[in-house]
Amino acid sequence: MDDARRRKLERKIPAWAGTEVEVPSGLNLEQCSSTATARYKAAVALRHILSVGTSASPSGQAGGVVADLADGLKEGVIADLTGGLGEGVIADLTGGLGVDAYEFCAVARKVLYNDRDKALAEAVGRNFERLGVRNLEIMSSEVCASPRGEAQLDGALRDKLRALRPDLIYLDPARRDAGGRKVFLPEDCSPDVLALLPELLALAPLLMVKFSPMMDITLLRRRLVERANEVIGHNCLKEIHIVGAEGECKELLAVLARDYSGEPELILHENGRTLRASALAGSASAHDDGSSSGAASGSGNCRTGGAASTLLFEPSAALLKSGLDAALVATVPHCCRLDRFTHLYYVEAPAALLGAFGRLFEIVDVFPLDKAGLKAAGRAYPAADVSARNVPLSSEQLRSRLYSGRSSSRPGGNTASQPDGSTASRPDGSPGVIAGNEIHIFGCTADGERKLIVCRRR
Repeated sequence: MDDARRRKLERKIPAWAGTEVEVPSGLNLEQCSSTATARYKAAVALRHILSVGTSASPSGQAGGVVADLADGLKEGVIADLTGGLGEGVIADLTGGLGVDAYEFCAVARKVLYNDRDKALAEAVGRNFERLGVRNLEIMSSEVCASPRGEAQLDGALRDKLRALRPDLIYLDPARRDAGGRKVFLPEDCSPDVLALLPELLALAPLLMVKFSPMMDITLLRRRLVERANEVIGHNCLKEIHIVGAEGECKELLAVLARDYSGEPELILHENGRTLRASALAGSASAHDDGSSSGAASGSGNCRTGGAASTLLFEPSAALLKSGLDAALVATVPHCCRLDRFTHLYYVEAPAALLGAFGRLFEIVDVFPLDKAGLKAAGRAYPAADVSARNVPLSSEQLRSRLYSGRSSSRPGGNTASQPDGSTASRPDGSPGVIAGNEIHIFGCTADGERKLIVCRRR
């Protein structure tokens, strides 16, 4: 393994740092889960395995046990993989580099790892021996009898699952078609989970599936519920999880339970904190439809909007994906949306919960978003990150207008796209916007007007 690949592996999978693991290709490392997201999946899997066949619910005793275990996994204290915790059997049918299977081994009595790439499966087997994992079985098989063809499991894999009797089956379908183009719909991925749903749920009471973070949640929910009603006779989609990390939406997970027949629950997890839509539903006017602007938006708990607010909250990509941003801020006193379609919020006092699901800034200055305001803001704050929200400009266009005449197009000064859609220049000594600056300028519609809100990172 070359140094660049080793450094990436240590950043993404710190639990494997210091072990001579084999990574057959850069694509294996690029597509694998991170340690953080894999540990979250393991905690979710354990919670459901504990609750199957009991009266336990996510908020009951099993949920409390798993909350403790999730904390332990996060801190790395549940790291003895010599025999697992002894709770159930998990089958990972699309194993890849094995990061998910590795974390499943920390919570399950036994784990089946399967991947259609035999060389990769053999490499993973050697890696797990070096990592001291003993409760894992390796096999290499296609998931479907005919890839992208018949909607039935491969015979050898089906026989193995019948003998193993897993408590939970996990799949991460490939999201590229035969021509290598990215696909997002469940039925376009390989294997087609919708087609395999009745067979999978006949083999295990629980099914967890990872989907693209680009997938529309409403569409995903509708497809899974419709298919479950068609083949089982009732909805068995229990939960949809939005998993965020480092300000980005990393994964969408669907959990289906054969004997479940209620409504699906939406759950957001980011930075070690979890939000449930059902828990937020009781907030006063929690699901703000954005029909009001300024101080009147949200739950009506913002006293005078921006005039009294000293902080600005920028929701993370995962929080925006979940659609729970308005419900979350409704639980925070004196917090409201800047304007109807501007997904930024005025805040009067710091709130720890907001910091877990986005970024908090201190408002230090405000200019009108016009020619004079752009000139004044550009002169006053010559080094800043820039974002455009709910204005007829892109972040790059706004940056260019703020710093017109101060070219950052010299070598090394090209703008770089940020996770939040903002733009910044790489530091090369040239004037202009510098990445990672303390100052961030939001060009947005606020209180019915277009403004430049200058903020300092907290």
